[in-house]
Amino acid sequence: MKSIKPHINNSIYKAFVEKVQFELQLKTKHNKTSIEKLAKGYSILDKTEVKELTELAIVNEARKIAHKAGRTTEEKFDAIVDLYHSQVNLSHRTSQSILLQQYSTPAPIGYLAGLFCEIDKLETKGGYAFEPSAGNGLLTIAGNPSRIYVNEIDDFRNLNLQTQGFANVWKRDATNDFFDVHRHFQAVMTNPPFGKINPKIAFNGFEFNTLDHVMALRALETMLDDGRASIIIGGHTEWDERGRIQAGKNRIFFNYLYHFYNVADVLQIDGHKLYSRQGTSFNVRMILIDGRKENPNGASPIYNEYNDKVIHTFDELYERVTSAMKQNRPTMIKPTLNHLEDEANDLFNLLGEIGELGMPYKPASRSCVVLDTQVPDSMGFETHSALEKIRQEIGGDVDAFVRHRLGYRSHTELCKALSAEQIDAVAVAIYNIEARGQGMIIGDQTGIGKGRIASSMIRYAVQQGMKPIFITEKANLFSDIYRDLVAIGSSHLKPFIVNGNESKTDIKDEDGNVVYEALNTSAQQKIFQEQKVPHGFDFVVGTYSQFNSPDRKPDKPNFLRAIAEDNIIIMDEAHNSSGTSNTGAFMQSVVGSAKGVIFLSATFAKRPDNMPIYAMKTAISDCNMSKDELVEAITKGGVALQEVLSSQLVAEGQMMRRERSFEGIEVNYITLDDREQEHKAVADNITDILRDIIAFQANFIDAQVDELDKIAVAEGKGTGA
Repeated sequence: MKSIKPHINNSIYKAFVEKVQFELQLKTKHNKTSIEKLAKGYSILDKTEVKELTELAIVNEARKIAHKAGRTTEEKFDAIVDLYHSQVNLSHRTSQSILLQQYSTPAPIGYLAGLFCEIDKLETKGGYAFEPSAGNGLLTIAGNPSRIYVNEIDDFRNLNLQTQGFANVWKRDATNDFFDVHRHFQAVMTNPPFGKINPKIAFNGFEFNTLDHVMALRALETMLDDGRASIIIGGHTEWDERGRIQAGKNRIFFNYLYHFYNVADVLQIDGHKLYSRQGTSFNVRMILIDGRKENPNGASPIYNEYNDKVIHTFDELYERVTSAMKQNRPTMIKPTLNHLEDEANDLFNLLGEIGELGMPYKPASRSCVVLDTQVPDSMGFETHSALEKIRQEIGGDVDAFVRHRLGYRSHTELCKALSAEQIDAVAVAIYNIEARGQGMIIGDQTGIGKGRIASSMIRYAVQQGMKPIFITEKANLFSDIYRDLVAIGSSHLKPFIVNGNESKTDIKDEDGNVVYEALNTSAQQKIFQEQKVPHGFDFVVGTYSQFNSPDRKPDKPNFLRAIAEDNIIIMDEAHNSSGTSNTGAFMQSVVGSAKGVIFLSATFAKRPDNMPIYAMKTAISDCNMSKDELVEAITKGGVALQEVLSSQLVAEGQMMRRERSFEGIEVNYITLDDREQEHKAVADNITDILRDIIAFQANFIDAQVDELDKIAVAEGKGTGA
């Protein structure tokens, strides 16, 4: 359902918000389903609108508590904590919020952030506050909206802000310079989204490309020299063996903050305990800043057992923030020359480092969201060279090329659907189809979004007047590709399901509701015999198992062969469709006639006999070898040849392999010391069994195999590989 317009003072929206506030006052327990049912009674069906309006109700109710006369600050805080525990879990997330890792601030944390910045005193002390990534306004609840400027780029949230009486409501890109309000605001609060941006942005000679770091520094540029700031960023700080913040983006960011600002405290907050009702359990840090240093100096301090411990309760958080409010502005001890040299060397190395696990991936796309990804060192140069060559071939603007081919009306629409990495992959795939009549291998690891790329290629093919084919390993993945289509704005595309009509082949939305199901057997059979996708269906989905018996059950294989000609095929988990199996042999006969094929597989070269199917639609075909010769060559060449082959495919622009960086990821190891002896005994028993199996083979089996080999050789057959 489309948004009800106009939003401002809309009576339906207003009535729903007031109803939710009333439910909060009664402490009525709601879950996602019940709050959506409540909204349905007001004809509000869009789940994102329900979530945002519910949050607006929480903001309104929390602000009422924060400004209630006759209560102490602590009593107000306790009441807001009580409100937080009674609110519905705001678990609904859009494709954009997932991509950007956007989470609103819990009301108790928002209240404390405002208290530290003294926004509750602006009416008497004078001055204004600024929230550059305001969401629905949760960080502003401690202050009077008439003394606060807010900024929010999301359309619906921006309209929610306009209902609250703020001094000004802006809609500006918070990664850009707020040049007109430098050193203007008495208080600054921000909880920017996570992610990466490209290219890097320089601040006083330091370069940053982490989204929350850049937005935080942009916000601090607007703070008066004697102002205060509260900043919330993702993750917990990690330290090395010398007690310094671990090498990487966090050390640079905190060294910058401590060098230019008076950092009153950095609070490590347990996301599981204090953030989960906002729809996430990510750990966060709250950075409290008390003014700008007159003479920049110093760097981030080493680990302190008390200051850097994780905060698990709201009471602990209250004590830490109120303690920071009482501190005098800190004076920094001038570091020794040796300390400064040590930090300078570390920063010099960090600013130029590539990373131990791989080379950072630099997208050609200038999308607003860049994931933190890298490519294997052995493929880094080839990846970026091929990408640059293709960028030039398609006119120099990857985003414009993909936007045009996918039919998006604006760059913003494209940006909401796909990250920069995904746009790059789609651009390269389309180029290979249009310029070469071939395809490519998407070998990305988990977390990059192969499903978004696949759904984009379905959308592309439909835009070109085709009815593309999506084939995968298991029928439950039909629902996954549908959800990816929803996320990129293509929920209207209707699939024809090749598999039989049963519950596991039903396509369901994120709430488990059945959206599409296979036709009955007789209707399907008629379509298979006609060998044409009927009117009313936009694309085809099926599993590889439906085509594994082309001789005994030819209807479905013949249907696929007919519709594949000059069409686009997207093969999910492509390594499962190759090899010498019936499915592999049949798929090899099909892909050759297609206009283009996209192979999705993080383990595409799992076995040598996987390779022939890729040769049908990539530059591997240039080797001019038969299938058997290709398999034999790769078998003999081993891992070394597979690596060379992969690099050559990357260099041709027919393969991409990216993975997420694990920098800052906390790994917790559980050691079961009390069961050590038991586990040792189990391992010893298993080892004894394996030894017995090996001994049995050596004593009784090997000799028999050798004898059979001699007989086979004599007969001209051979049993060995």
